[in-house]
Amino acid sequence: STGSRGGPVLQVYEPLCTQEKHKKILAKKSTIEKTMMEAHAVREDPLPSNGITSLLNNVGHKVRLAFKRDEQMLLVASSVSTQKIPYGSVRSVQSEVIVGDESRCIVTLEVGKSSSKYFFYYVPKNYVTALRNELMGRW
Repeated sequence: STGSRGGPVLQVYEPLCTQEKHKKILAKKSTIEKTMMEAHAVREDPLPSNGITSLLNNVGHKVRLAFKRDEQMLLVASSVSTQKIPYGSVRSVQSEVIVGDESRCIVTLEVGKSSSKYFFYYVPKNYVTALRNELMGRW
């Protein structure tokens, strides 16, 4: 796009953790704080066999990510339901560090032809690379 004088317009990126819709979910950290997995800002670890637990989804509910490798399926489990996402339908896995809690990230999955976005909050940073590799088919 162009400015009023025909020149380019500079668009400043606003981190997810400072955007209002994400701040509302991040404010619910106390609901999972006692059960959160240990997180490391620098180390990279393989995915835990029991999945990644004590996360928040885009509506602020506590969820667990489980990996059914034999079925190539990601399970997003909450206390009320389990959603199945085939690995092949994941178009991208993006992550952004949470400012003030640099050992944890907001992870965004783009899924399906319409690129629906699923947000997961407080993902331990040490699992992000393994999560991306698992879902995007890089072993």
